[in-house]
Amino acid sequence: MMIPLPSIQSVDEILEEQEASRRAETSQIAQNAGENHYRDRTITGAAASRATTRSVRVGPPGKTLSRHCTLQSRKTLDNILWMEDLIEDPRDHNPLVIFGSLVLERELKHKIGDPARRLGCVLLEAGGERLTPKQTAAFERWLDGKLPTTLGTVELVLFALSQGLAQGVPEVLHLLERRFDQEYARLLKEGGLLQCLSSVRTRYRNPAAHGLRTFQSSEYGDFCRLIVGCGRFQEWYGSGPVTAKPEAGTALLHHQLAHLKRKGTRDDLAEEAKPPPRSHASLLSLRTPAASDLRVTCEVTNPRTRRGSKGSARLEIGDPMRIVVEVEQDCHVCLVYFPFGKPASLLFPNRLMPESRVTANMGLVLPDHLPHALAMTADGPPGKESMLLLASREPLEIGVIGAKPGGLFRDLPEPALATLAASVGSLPAEVWAVARHELEIRAAECES
Repeated sequence: MMIPLPSIQSVDEILEEQEASRRAETSQIAQNAGENHYRDRTITGAAASRATTRSVRVGPPGKTLSRHCTLQSRKTLDNILWMEDLIEDPRDHNPLVIFGSLVLERELKHKIGDPARRLGCVLLEAGGERLTPKQTAAFERWLDGKLPTTLGTVELVLFALSQGLAQGVPEVLHLLERRFDQEYARLLKEGGLLQCLSSVRTRYRNPAAHGLRTFQSSEYGDFCRLIVGCGRFQEWYGSGPVTAKPEAGTALLHHQLAHLKRKGTRDDLAEEAKPPPRSHASLLSLRTPAASDLRVTCEVTNPRTRRGSKGSARLEIGDPMRIVVEVEQDCHVCLVYFPFGKPASLLFPNRLMPESRVTANMGLVLPDHLPHALAMTADGPPGKESMLLLASREPLEIGVIGAKPGGLFRDLPEPALATLAASVGSLPAEVWAVARHELEIRAAECES
């Protein structure tokens, strides 16, 4: 099944939609506050009692699911429920469209956008060649933390995740398995979630935010069906969507909340959703320039079992690690390790091998080439890790490094990573190259 392309087209479009949405939101808050429409309070009184409750409940009600929203989203939902009764003009439901879209944007950012950004260039590669050059450029800037998370950028994320799911990309499968149930993966793979988001963005949110048109009460009902699977937020809050299993092309917010695995752990989700530092993303998104004739490789294996394949490896906690670097020409090398949940560290050069130069066709093998009989092991915790090899005909500037006293390998704090990224970025395209190896660290299996 061919997944439709995202409707977002460029960096400029993302910035325009962010600014228009911000202005519309600010304007509506000010207007409704002046009219005593916008009330920052919890739904415990009249609005809650007016929320429609059907005799037969067909799915989890919004009242239950909304507990898993961010605090800001819950406050906005509270006000939407009040405003649905307070808006008197049936011809102008733009305020509700704007606030409903804002809740959707926040939850997509928190539940799928920011966690997916941690995949870095793996996510970009999953999108493949179907994205246009402008869409790819926008995606790269978002992954690098240089663009905000909007409905448009989440379109790119859902597209890349659906492609990665179809291709069986391990990092994508791991992310979705950890955060959502199997039904969500099915809906994503079929493309309905992306199609629904595109409809919300192009038919409702953007026209309302840009002031291009006003929406009548019947059109607001169609908008709500795209967001929560029924004609009003009050109805969803009281009884859930109209059908027990809404189609993929409807109820996008409901799907995000109903299929979330880790309900009730908002602190954990918030911590996991933090995007990687910009320097991490900058380094991990590097590709060897087409103008470069440097050829380098980096592979990580378990020397006991030789487990590992080109570009990726799976190791258990406690397994020994062997890192093989090969270069076809004399060059200077930096080997940077990005462990899961820990600071990045510089494996080469190191305290025992301070010179960064590596000779052609001899390469580098760690820990074999270290002067002493030292071992390198996969320490954990379980998670996705990266080994990054940077090679250049000129020495690379790393900057101030936070060294552990007496340690062989030194931590690379954020300023050092930023300096390294800037050093690579300043080099002519023909003099540097990069290779990366992905690691999946698993918990050790108990022997029977």
